[in-house]
Amino acid sequence: MSDLIEPVGDIQFLLHGRLADMINIAGKRHSLASLNHLLNGIPGVTDGVFYMPDSPPNGHVPRLAACVVAPDLDASRLLAARREHLDRVFLPRPLLFVDALPRNNTGKLPRQALQASFKSL
Repeated sequence: MSDLIEPVGDIQFLLHGRLADMINIAGKRHSLASLNHLLNGIPGVTDGVFYMPDSPPNGHVPRLAACVVAPDLDASRLLAARREHLDRVFLPRPLLFVDALPRNNTGKLPRQALQASFKSL
């Protein structure tokens, strides 16, 4: 099975996400699906997604980023809401506010569309 689960009690478990979407930053691991769930749970966020860019050829370490639709929030309020539940290594840098995520006609977020969103930064 490709899911990362944690037993909680005798008959319950907590699903952390797929092993394929696990990221490792500074020796700490988290699932992108779980990060997305936390991001979209912030009051005022209507849509959002975390994005882990590919490693750049110059040897720099890529930074976890997020693209968010939250018309009534600013970056400081959104990050403050995340600091309560996330280790600071998983706070997105950069955090890009957009009017809509670049979803295709089936509602999926193509990786290439996310990459294009962050190229201007």
